[in-house]
Amino acid sequence: KVRVEINNRSGKLKPGMFANGTITANTEAYRNKLTVPRSAVLWTGKRSVVYVKQPSKEGFEFKMRMVNLGPVLGDRYVISDGLTEGEEIVTQGAFSVDAAAQLEGKPSMMNGTQAVQPETKTEMNQSKTKHEMLKVAGNCDMCKERIETAAKAVKGVMSAEWKAETQMLHVEIMPGTTSSDAVTKAVALAGHDAGKYKAPDSIYNALPECCLYRK
Repeated sequence: KVRVEINNRSGKLKPGMFANGTITANTEAYRNKLTVPRSAVLWTGKRSVVYVKQPSKEGFEFKMRMVNLGPVLGDRYVISDGLTEGEEIVTQGAFSVDAAAQLEGKPSMMNGTQAVQPETKTEMNQSKTKHEMLKVAGNCDMCKERIETAAKAVKGVMSAEWKAETQMLHVEIMPGTTSSDAVTKAVALAGHDAGKYKAPDSIYNALPECCLYRK
């Protein structure tokens, strides 16, 4: 889906009219590249990882591997480096696999290639990031971009991804630097009701028509 703004001062375009358009994208360089579903990739800051199925004494196991991402093509990522054709990866539930790896002290996206070491409470607060799922209202891809941009602008937010179908914003934050409360407040000020914070009417009413979610 795309939204196109056109100068219509002459009034030639009327509600309900249809038009033909041509969209071009410079994707020729990626025609033969390996792609994976977006749901398979976990990312924190500049690091992107997937879980690859590999043989083990028990039969098989999933091991974390860092990958380099190319552009997004629909609901898939281009993989520029890190995977080879034919390898099997986790495409659904990768976050659960990573969480299990963390609990077992295995390499995960949170601890890189190092096993988890005992830490003091102060060290944990300073070094560990925290994942939060926040309820945020919205409708379309324009809403998605606005919500994620507002969330990422908050200092201490490492990543943010909003999905229209669930109305949930997945954020990774640095405890002690920011909080979910600060994120929801920032998102509300961008025009989207979030948690206990409601977007100001003046900001909400200025949103494009396709973004108006209140009934």
